[in-house]
Amino acid sequence: MTRRGAALEWLVAPQWQGVAEWFDDGERGHRRLGLRFIASEAWSLDFSHARPQGAGQGWWTAGVNWMFAR
Repeated sequence: MTRRGAALEWLVAPQWQGVAEWFDDGERGHRRLGLRFIASEAWSLDFSHARPQGAGQGWWTAGVNWMFAR
């Protein structure tokens, strides 16, 4: 099973980053759009929506990212 993808990230404002992604989970391709709130250098919050290509149910994702040490 081959998994692959590509993403484009851009800094919308000093603390906001946008994400556009295409990925294949080995069964079919999906598209994702999301926002990342950068609270500090150590942590951020992610919110995104993904949808499979063609017919199918999409899903929302929320995440917390924490960097323990540099």
